[in-house]
Amino acid sequence: MQQFTINKYGEVEVEQNELRYFIPIAYTEASELDELEEAYRRKGKELMDSPYYLFANNLELVRNRFCFTFQLEEMKAFHYIRQFF
Repeated sequence: MQQFTINKYGEVEVEQNELRYFIPIAYTEASELDELEEAYRRKGKELMDSPYYLFANNLELVRNRFCFTFQLEEMKAFHYIRQFF
């Protein structure tokens, strides 16, 4: 498993085809998991038809952080996508 800081707000863990992004609750406008899930679902509906966004398969609360879990099977790496014109 690889774990690294992605930006000043959160950390990423990668294990095989699963990526988990952790962000401290204090860095969000949400105070509870239900509130975050509702806002995330709303944004997902807005962007549903866009092929440029990947949405988490699962949201959970881990200690004082929100955790977004992404399944990456059949996905392309960022360096591959950057090759497109």
